[in-house]
Amino acid sequence: MSKKIRKISNINIYVIYYGIFLFGAFLFIGGLYMYDKGVAITEQGFDGKGLEIAGIITIVLGLLFVVLSFMYSRTGAKVIRTNCPYCHGTGYIDEGIGKKARQEICPVCDGTGKMYDEATKHLEEVKKIEGEKKAIESDPSVKEEGTNDLG
Repeated sequence: MSKKIRKISNINIYVIYYGIFLFGAFLFIGGLYMYDKGVAITEQGFDGKGLEIAGIITIVLGLLFVVLSFMYSRTGAKVIRTNCPYCHGTGYIDEGIGKKARQEICPVCDGTGKMYDEATKHLEEVKKIEGEKKAIESDPSVKEEGTNDLG
């Protein structure tokens, strides 16, 4: 199993968001049509309650998908905010066709796909230095300077 992190681009986020939204909208409109048809059948003296109930369930599912699409857009906005504007978060520059399409690493973000402001970069460097210090302090093979084993 590969431990490579799959990067998601801005385009993928927008396509998924609009796909979820359109699916919810189609369900909602279809549910309205089913409910209306069920009411019309019931008014004519036939049994249309099943179609009415199915319409209500479809309307609720449509609304649920629309709400989920907006929730996905909020999390997608957080990802897009940190994506590199040069490579759009992929880490590679699209040059060529086929196997050669993803061979050029982005020079702006060095292939990470992320761009942070200076404060975030500084905090990451500080955490990295603190982690190295803790690793050195916890390693028993590293002795303090000025001490020797002879006593």
